[in-house]
Amino acid sequence: MRGVNRHQRGGMSRKGEGANAAVILPAIPCEGESEPRTGYVSRVPLPEAPERFDPAPPDVVAILRTIDPEQDYFYYPVDCKAGVLTEENKKDGVTEETKVFAELLRYAPGGNSFDETGEMKPLTQAQKSHLGKAIRLLHANGVTHNDLHPGNVVFAEDNLPRIIDWQTARVVDRSNTQAFATDLATPLLKGGKRKTLRRKKQWNRRVQEPALRSKRPTRLGAFSRRRSGTYA
Repeated sequence: MRGVNRHQRGGMSRKGEGANAAVILPAIPCEGESEPRTGYVSRVPLPEAPERFDPAPPDVVAILRTIDPEQDYFYYPVDCKAGVLTEENKKDGVTEETKVFAELLRYAPGGNSFDETGEMKPLTQAQKSHLGKAIRLLHANGVTHNDLHPGNVVFAEDNLPRIIDWQTARVVDRSNTQAFATDLATPLLKGGKRKTLRRKKQWNRRVQEPALRSKRPTRLGAFSRRRSGTYA
């Protein structure tokens, strides 16, 4: 999902918009509930492309719920069947046809890891450590995210990162180190600034795709435990 992209609609605004989906606040009320849940947003298909909406894989979500039930590291869809649309939902472009695909997610008040100019926000050591633990937890349970760029890392009320957007995530054999290369190559675990929003396509070509094609296991971007003590 792109950076904070606030198209004013409905009661508040869209909080983000990707190629095929938007994140809206207030969320869609769950079936049997009269009001939207506080502290949640809905991820919904764009009206012009509901057939291209890609939900989070159920097997990945099942693992995330098991390994992180309190969502200390990952924000993933919670159980909620969309109910009656509010007027705000309708103004945000949600229809009866598209609401059936909606995913309910926790809201991250700190936004994502892009600043307003498209630069990657510098992470503190505590934030890097937290993100490193999240990636390590994913990989230890055989899950690879495959799209771990700054737009898919958001900040919760505790100012620590949460990984979002699981559409490209897959469950893989834990012995297949090559499958984890794209996650380990994320610039978020590295120092310095990078114009990641504008260079994402180049980063995909130079780092992600060669890693996936490589026949040799690789650990691109991994931290040295000796150097940082956070990830190895």
